[in-house]
Amino acid sequence: AANEQDLYAKFQAGALQPTTASPTPPSADGTSYCGAVVQTVTVPAGGSQTVDFYLCWHFPNRSRSRSAPGKPYEKLLPSILGNYYGNLFGNARDVAVSVHR
Repeated sequence: AANEQDLYAKFQAGALQPTTASPTPPSADGTSYCGAVVQTVTVPAGGSQTVDFYLCWHFPNRSRSRSAPGKPYEKLLPSILGNYYGNLFGNARDVAVSVHR
């Protein structure tokens, strides 16, 4: 898709089809979207279907300079700050599995 409007038009027309089931290399800078979710589900007339999607992340550590900029924090906080959930989950998939339960 050339832009967001083109992407939506292709979506509305049913022209977006998954091209691969395996990871692809990163796209060139400025040529991709943040993300997309695609799932094909057949729902019979009068029927219903539930499809679950989970948006999960795992950033167990962050830098003090991004989280608490400013000189007063330099003496109080370590340079790397941990997030508590980093103790509970090893990766984003672990988070999704836990949420799904």
